Amino acid sequence: MSRSIRVRILNRDYSLQVEKQDEQRVRSIARYVDTKIRQFQRDHPEQADITGPVIVALGIAEELFAEREKKTDAETDLHADIGQLIASLDGVLGDGES
Repeated sequence: MSRSIRVRILNRDYSLQVEKQDEQRVRSIARYVDTKIRQFQRDHPEQADITGPVIVALGIAEELFAEREKKTDAETDLHADIGQLIASLDGVLGDGES
């Protein structure tokens, strides 16, 4: 069941509709985003206000893409390992049928 929650990022409240089971995860993500933007702003006070959120969004997207690539690489490796295992089993079982 969907519910409305409020999260705060850069002293601004945002209303979001989330599933009950996702509420804590969404709150945690909002805190993560807020922390990253504030850290960027502290480290780069000379940058315009909009720059922080944009750079942070790009950084988070980069993290996401890197994790997706790792997952894809791991799945590819797993499929290759399974293929080798099947070939080995076929070889062993094939030798036993003679």
